[in-house]
Amino acid sequence: MRKVVLTSLLLAAVGGLTSYTPQASAQAFEKDWMFSANVARTSLDRETSGTPWYGVTDQSKTSFVGSLSWFATPHLSIRASYEFGAQMTSQNACPPAQEACTLVALREQGDMESFQLVIVPEIDINDSTYLFANLGFARTTLDTQEQLPRYSSTDLIYGAGVGYRLSRNWRASLEYVTSGDDYQSLRLGLSLRF
Repeated sequence: MRKVVLTSLLLAAVGGLTSYTPQASAQAFEKDWMFSANVARTSLDRETSGTPWYGVTDQSKTSFVGSLSWFATPHLSIRASYEFGAQMTSQNACPPAQEACTLVALREQGDMESFQLVIVPEIDINDSTYLFANLGFARTTLDTQEQLPRYSSTDLIYGAGVGYRLSRNWRASLEYVTSGDDYQSLRLGLSLRF
């Protein structure tokens, strides 16, 4: 259900860009770049097979996201992001195909990193509030220490959010981003347009 709602919002945003006449003046579009800093609550739920262990990570942690956006038009940008979450815990488990196995309990912590490249269409609600969606790709990795398999995956990523223009240069935003059941992130951000 959540995927249907987010996909519908994204399609509406992209479709709205083709029929929406932006009210932004040429003067307001002088600033083509934006830097964003976000604090996020990120959930990583994954299973990784490897020799000889099978690793499971199912944890939510605070992460930090830095982004640089380039505006192709006043209401469409391309955003590159880096996300870092420290000390996510992984542990071993029996592989799903085995009914019984003998486990040596392993618990390892490692850092999560995600590199993301997305397009971000925006639709103004009024002069200060806007809705936005994002769609692109993310490369997410989770390091382990020595024995459990390292997690690495490239996935389609999508999401939606609401933003508020604090001034001509400053923005605040709340955003939800996901790549399905494996990765979810709720982000609160502050952005500077330059």
